[in-house]
Amino acid sequence: MKIKWILFAILLTLGLTLPRICAAHAGRRFEVKTEIDGGMEKLYAQGYNSSGTDDGGGVTRSYTNAIHDHWSNVFGAATSGLPSFDVSTPGSLQGYALYAELVGVTKWVDPPLVEMGGMMMVPSGTVPVLEPLTFDNLFVSNGTEMISNSALGTLLLDNSVSSSGEHLDLIYGIDLEPANALYAVEWILSTDAPGVMASDSIYAILSPDGANMSEKMHVESLYLESYLAGSVGGMVMVPEPATALLMIVGGLVCIGGVRRRCPVVFGDR
Repeated sequence: MKIKWILFAILLTLGLTLPRICAAHAGRRFEVKTEIDGGMEKLYAQGYNSSGTDDGGGVTRSYTNAIHDHWSNVFGAATSGLPSFDVSTPGSLQGYALYAELVGVTKWVDPPLVEMGGMMMVPSGTVPVLEPLTFDNLFVSNGTEMISNSALGTLLLDNSVSSSGEHLDLIYGIDLEPANALYAVEWILSTDAPGVMASDSIYAILSPDGANMSEKMHVESLYLESYLAGSVGGMVMVPEPATALLMIVGGLVCIGGVRRRCPVVFGDR
């Protein structure tokens, strides 16, 4: 057990260092934006894939405040540099600090899948059972600070957002190799910019590593994204592995006046 923790610490340390040396991780990220809500400016996060790949949820998600990416397993532990945050158009945030408060971490174990016409789907209307972590230890760091599911707190993403924008990379770590479970890391963004309100809950979903979409729980991840973003009743379907075209079917019911669409899944990466 001690060796496992030492290896995990080494992996996390490498993860904290590399993002500062390299460019921002390409993949599923959040673009931090503001919108007018009740006459006040308010933060939110738009999920998008910076690599330009449509993974079935759209290059830019049709909903906000939720996106997933995958763990990378190493030596009995796992890390990920995504989902992280970007500020492309600073606007009112320019020159002010941006914070991310970790308010909770839950997991959805063994999401249901059923077969219909040779396709696998999350049944329409499924309500994910999000459980608190018990024996799992999940950590998040921005390179200078670290928080965890057992020591919730706030990370300073940037003390002064530049006029040219920012790539704000995080490192997620966990002391096991996750399988058959999706982890929902719940954030609230805030700023000291005058008149800008904190965001609603923003969910970074971490899905298992694996050799294929089934092991990576890609279909289940897209379902959980849309559910946590405020959509219910969606049917997510995937054909058998031999079938090249992967589709998501069924209506996503709108909540709160936000329009949703039904994407087509072409692949996980």
